[in-house]
Amino acid sequence: MKKWIKLLFYLAITAFLFSLFRNNLLLFHASTGFLSVVIAAGIFMITWHSRKILNNGFIIFLGVGYLFIGIVDFLQILSYPEIGVLYSIDMNTTIQLWTAGRYLEAGTFIAGIFFVNKNNIYYYQMPVYALVTFLLLFSIIHLGIFPACYIAGAGATMFKLVNNGIIILLFMIAGYLIYINRSTMGGKAMILLECAIAASIISELMFVRYTHIAYMFHTCGHLVKLTSYYFLYLAISNVRQKFSGEDLYLSLIMKNMETSRKKEEILKQKEFTDNILNTAQTIVLVLDIDASIVYFNRYMQDISGYRLEDVRGCDWFSTFLPQEEAGIIKKVFRETVRDMDTRGTVNSIITRSGRKLDIEWYNKTLKDDRGNVYGVLSIGYDVTEKLKNEKERRDYEKKLAYLEKLSSLGKLAGGVAHEINNPLTSILSTAELLEDEIGEDSRIKQDIEQIISESKRIKDIVKSFLGYARSREYIFRDADINDIVEDVLSVIGRGKLDKYEVVKDYSRDLEKISISKFHMEEVLINMISNALESMEDGGKLTLSTGRKDAEWVYISIRDTGVGIGKKDIDKIFEPYYTTKKVMGTGLGLSTCAVIIARHEGTIEVKCEGEGKGAEFIIYLPNKRS
Repeated sequence: MKKWIKLLFYLAITAFLFSLFRNNLLLFHASTGFLSVVIAAGIFMITWHSRKILNNGFIIFLGVGYLFIGIVDFLQILSYPEIGVLYSIDMNTTIQLWTAGRYLEAGTFIAGIFFVNKNNIYYYQMPVYALVTFLLLFSIIHLGIFPACYIAGAGATMFKLVNNGIIILLFMIAGYLIYINRSTMGGKAMILLECAIAASIISELMFVRYTHIAYMFHTCGHLVKLTSYYFLYLAISNVRQKFSGEDLYLSLIMKNMETSRKKEEILKQKEFTDNILNTAQTIVLVLDIDASIVYFNRYMQDISGYRLEDVRGCDWFSTFLPQEEAGIIKKVFRETVRDMDTRGTVNSIITRSGRKLDIEWYNKTLKDDRGNVYGVLSIGYDVTEKLKNEKERRDYEKKLAYLEKLSSLGKLAGGVAHEINNPLTSILSTAELLEDEIGEDSRIKQDIEQIISESKRIKDIVKSFLGYARSREYIFRDADINDIVEDVLSVIGRGKLDKYEVVKDYSRDLEKISISKFHMEEVLINMISNALESMEDGGKLTLSTGRKDAEWVYISIRDTGVGIGKKDIDKIFEPYYTTKKVMGTGLGLSTCAVIIARHEGTIEVKCEGEGKGAEFIIYLPNKRS
């Protein structure tokens, strides 16, 4: 609502000035000029009274500069011949003063950038600017050596037009310098400064066509220049609210202390507060309402790798947050600014080294005496290790529950297998007796043979159930995984491998690790056999070993077979689940999962889809018996 009121007020002032232009040209020029001088004086007063708490030398430099720019502009208004205050002055002198003022203004913008980190420069700036302003005025009004800028009846001189171009170029350079130093301003202040410079450039372009004070471009030029001063006033008012971290806490302390306290006591209290902030093993972060960084404590510097001086004024979201989380956290920030409860929010930050840390935040708005929110105070706790431990605990509980499930299924399979085995043996024996008694020409000979064949197949399945239920004892000894892979290839036999291209990529610097050799051979036989079966017409089998890092070694079995469908890849380790065309028991990979889990390892499956092959990677702990 306040923004609409300001806009309506500005439009009313503009309409009033246009009405003056139509009715009293001299009063129009005097009014726009005096408004500009008043704003320039306001800019100086704001920065001068805030110079002790402002942490931006550029803004202080601008404020002091506009004191002298306002003086030149004030004399320029009085120099209009129609006003009659300064005698023996013509229109050429008026435009000379305008040109001098714009040189002083553009030069202030450029010079100020080089003093952005020097807050006490005004001690030297004041006498220098006083001398420069005096020399300019003396050369124009008294000596008359300043080149002519205007000729009555002809308009602006070539000198004026060329200098218009130079002034425009200087303003463009100033705009570029402000942009590359935007981190010292804050996002909103930088935009307002750029708008002020853009308005000054537009104003100078309008004055290029100057022939007479009644010329429309000349009128619009003055209005745009007044707008430029207003943008600058808003920018400095905005920056004024962006204290450094130390100054912010000093101001908070001073607000809550009696005004009669001595300055030494306040400084002691500030020192005490600083010691607390910089000793605390938690993050203390202050952002303004645009989410620009105002302050963070030493602990934040230590864990993030960033110095406050390097990122003060930078956008918090683009500097510290992962891109995928920025949108959600911006919403949380907006809710915090609206004074909503956002305590306990957890999000990641990215350190200077690229490490990701999980931080739990407790946020509080900062308000001025009128209750207006001007920033957010956030206290953050590093919960990275806590969340990691909780995840590991959940993964372990999930693995334990899975093993218990497999164990229960194994017991069930063993019980069912025992119950089936005896009647199945009886059926098979009876069928074989019938086969011996029936002649070769009997019509039921073929039926009896099918009964015997299917009974034997069921017997094999029951045998695998019993094998799943009765796991062999695990005997862990140090062994070379490369030797185990070679032993498994020998067991499978060269005859089965002849139609395949077998590629071996073993790491030769692996140490022996603690494993149950029998069970590991069972896993590899199962997985290599599955890989070969997936390549019915031949293909390439790649066997690799190596070290993932200091804690893990791996065995990789990669094939170029039919691959695994997306709907199957999450189920292949479940008991009794199979994708084979010729029906299997579905216990092979589930047995492998149990064995690798007993080794405290994991199995990773990689597959891009059906028809693109598959890779099974077994990770085992790199430890000795």
